[in-house]
Amino acid sequence: MSGLPVSFTSDIADDGATNTIARLDVGPVGFEKAHFEAAESAVREHGLWDSCHGAVMAGSLSVGLGTSTSDVDVYVFVDEVSKGRSHPVRDGIRVDVEQIAVGEIRELSEKFRAFTSIGEERSQTHMDESALKLAVRTHLGAVLKPDAFVQEVRQNLDPLVLRQVLMARSMALLGAYVEDVLGAIEVRDLPTAVCASGIALDMAADALLAACGDVYVSDKLRLRRLVREPRLRGFARTYWDLQYNGLPPDMDPDRIARTVHSRLWLINAIGCACFLEFWEREPAENITFSGVEGHGPVRSPFHVPVRYADGCGLTIRNSAFDVSEDALRLWFLLDGRSPDAVVKEFARAVGSPVDEETSRQILDAIDQFDGQGLIHH
Repeated sequence: MSGLPVSFTSDIADDGATNTIARLDVGPVGFEKAHFEAAESAVREHGLWDSCHGAVMAGSLSVGLGTSTSDVDVYVFVDEVSKGRSHPVRDGIRVDVEQIAVGEIRELSEKFRAFTSIGEERSQTHMDESALKLAVRTHLGAVLKPDAFVQEVRQNLDPLVLRQVLMARSMALLGAYVEDVLGAIEVRDLPTAVCASGIALDMAADALLAACGDVYVSDKLRLRRLVREPRLRGFARTYWDLQYNGLPPDMDPDRIARTVHSRLWLINAIGCACFLEFWEREPAENITFSGVEGHGPVRSPFHVPVRYADGCGLTIRNSAFDVSEDALRLWFLLDGRSPDAVVKEFARAVGSPVDEETSRQILDAIDQFDGQGLIHH
């Protein structure tokens, strides 16, 4: 793989641990014939079957993430919504029927024809979660009643754009929690730092899932999605340890602080990987991440990569500033390795010769990072 070195090794994510994670995968649990029959019966009973412009069955079962008690969400596309959501039960299956106005879903779907979010106009990545879920589930769902309108809407929902929106959205929104961590640490509020960094790590995991093509939006199913994705099983073990095993039973403040910092370094590594390596294509192989170690320069854990249609950025307090992809790539490489090692790896990644001038420019850039507060001390 050329470019960013994202296939890392981890002391935590060894083969045995990764295999343990794989054993947690229960396999797909999806729609059966009874679900389709129950859904159609419910739509017909509502008097919508003949007049609607198609219907889609959505929810966890549509992506193989159901359980024995999962209900069926049905979006029925109508000219005008006549009533709110209803929840009939058919043959023991709960069917949530929701009418969606054709104008609403058409307008929403058109927002996913291209990635358009920029610093001044971020409505695409910061839309209401209910609207995002409607778009994603319409894209992923099983068609209950085919119609040309359903086909039109689903063609608008470009899979690449959905991936990019989910990656960019997750990283942008988690930045506020990383800022909370910084403020908490500055006043020695470790409980808040632990909670905020845990929320941010969950959101970064969502970005990585989106990078792998899993754009389903669900907090409760996050871990199940991680363990079922073969490319993320190494990462899933690292995530599990930092999220669930990372807090020491003796509550030693220094060890807690190290766990918080480790979460944040993992988060900004995920952001760099998503925006530099996986922006245009899914990862081709297993992804794991190593920690920060060594005596060389280390990137700040309190800055988060963000992505726009016209470039990249890094968050700072209450804001963000633009950086080039090369600058973000260089910053990512600051993981404790020696400056000489950084120079060699960066030159290799961008295809530049390792000569005196290149070395001087890279080292000058690292000094500029330090002056901007982007280096950890």
